[in-house]
Amino acid sequence: NTSQLQLTSPNGGESWVLGTTRAITWTAGTFRGKVKLSLYNKATKVGEIATNIAATTGTYTWRVGAYGTKTAPVGSTYAIRVEALDRTQSDYSDAWFALKN
Repeated sequence: NTSQLQLTSPNGGESWVLGTTRAITWTAGTFRGKVKLSLYNKATKVGEIATNIAATTGTYTWRVGAYGTKTAPVGSTYAIRVEALDRTQSDYSDAWFALKN
C-alpha cells in the first residue's frame, strides 16, 4: 500500500555494528504527519530511538543500538518500527536484523 508508512531499512537480514552510524529509512506514502522510531527484540519493545520526525524526511541517522541513554545488546532478532504519532499506521522491519560488535 503506497499510501502507508513503509519501513525500508533495516528490513531484515542486515548485520549492523553497534556504535556505527547507519540510516533508518522509510517511505511516507501520502502520510504527512510525524513519526517515531522504536527498537524491538522479537515482539518486545526495547525502547524508543527517536520521535517527532516529519514522516516526509524518510531517513534518520542512527547510532546503531542506541535508544534513550542506553545501548541494546548484541543479538540477531531485532526489528525497527516506524509509527505515526497519531497511531493511525505503522510498519515493522519485514524480518529480523542483527546487532553485532
